[in-house]
Amino acid sequence: MLTGCTLAVARMFPAPDQAATQREIDALQTEAARLQENISKLERGVAAASRSIAASRATVDHPDWSVLLVRVLAARPDTMIFRRWALTRSDATKQELLSLRLEGETRDLGRVTDFVMQLESFGIFRRVSLIRASSRASMLATGDDSIEFAIDGELLVGGTR
Repeated sequence: MLTGCTLAVARMFPAPDQAATQREIDALQTEAARLQENISKLERGVAAASRSIAASRATVDHPDWSVLLVRVLAARPDTMIFRRWALTRSDATKQELLSLRLEGETRDLGRVTDFVMQLESFGIFRRVSLIRASSRASMLATGDDSIEFAIDGELLVGGTR
């Protein structure tokens, strides 16, 4: 009778097919390797994104002043030349300020005052001042006397008046 029970149990639980089990193990190992490769790709992507974010954070406080300089040049009368540009930062007032100093020469004082008014019309300067204007022997190609000038402009970083 014991033999009959053993036979009945053996029929209920057949011996495992070792080849099928090995195929299943191989398929699972292949899937695990594929998933691990995907994880590695994602980790590389996260690392690249982290470097990009760090670079962005490092440059966020460094505005692109070329935009301002292009606007200033576009407003400049044809007869005006700049001898010196200076951009300086100051936070002495607890508000970070940018100071723009322009020095140069042109043929007449009216051009300088028109240029100062045009800079004020940009809406980004807190203040624009004609610091100096004086007549001098010209370095312009025409050889005519010219007006040497210095202009200071002040704006809050971020363009708020």
